[in-house]
Amino acid sequence: MKKLYYRYEIREEYTHAVSSHYMHLRCIPICNSIQQIYGKKVIVTPLDSLTEKKDGQGNILLSCRINGLHTDCSVISEGIAFVDVNAMEKEILNPCYRYVTDHTRPDQAMADFFRAECLPLLSGKQTDWERVHVLMHELHSRFSYVSGMTTVDTTAAEAFALGKGVCQDYAQCLIALCRLADIPARYTAGFLLGEGATHAWVEIFDSGYWYGFDPTHDRVISDDYIKVAHGRDALDCPLEKGVFYGTCGQRQNIRVFVKEYVPAKVREKKNDRNSSICGTAGG
Repeated sequence: MKKLYYRYEIREEYTHAVSSHYMHLRCIPICNSIQQIYGKKVIVTPLDSLTEKKDGQGNILLSCRINGLHTDCSVISEGIAFVDVNAMEKEILNPCYRYVTDHTRPDQAMADFFRAECLPLLSGKQTDWERVHVLMHELHSRFSYVSGMTTVDTTAAEAFALGKGVCQDYAQCLIALCRLADIPARYTAGFLLGEGATHAWVEIFDSGYWYGFDPTHDRVISDDYIKVAHGRDALDCPLEKGVFYGTCGQRQNIRVFVKEYVPAKVREKKNDRNSSICGTAGG
């Protein structure tokens, strides 16, 4: 198990003042058997109203409203996540994760790749967990991480044709391959240990359990991952989406910071010990 401090920041700036700004935020990590969240805090500036509920997939959804004129806004979400991927519990499968969506529908090129490159390697694999390892590795070997080539609206088939994209594209392509293999799968968004942006991976359902696979890094997920939301594809669970009244240019900056959490008392003890050692050495 790991204890992880997370901080998720969004800052938006507008070239002219806007108003009647409505946002939907999925920025609070999910609580479940493998992940418990403590000390969660969300700060939206400016803000007139905020409500919290769960969406149709069970994710925490914040609805925010900013009425007056403003030229910028910011969102900060932070807390402590206790993560233990080995503590999973059995669940009942929602049938929606068996079916394709417009964004995860495999085309003929993906079907040909599945039959020619993946299907021969799946022979002898006893579980869906083993089969997804094959699909993930084969996808990773022919796909390149290149930012700026795709958008939030890019489908799995479009990204696969390009052979390049970002974590969202890796995840949706793997889901499309899972559909061809008749493996229930869902898109997952969240944070990864370190500093950078948000991340996306895939969860597959096998024998009553959801297992996480990260096709961007060609590995299974570990306690370094904090899950925020899941859905059938990326459009089901955007971490931020909004509309406002006004005509302007817009600039958005997103930053994610995750590190292992050390309680204050432990830090104080370490500092005291270091001071004593230094004092002794100096003497």
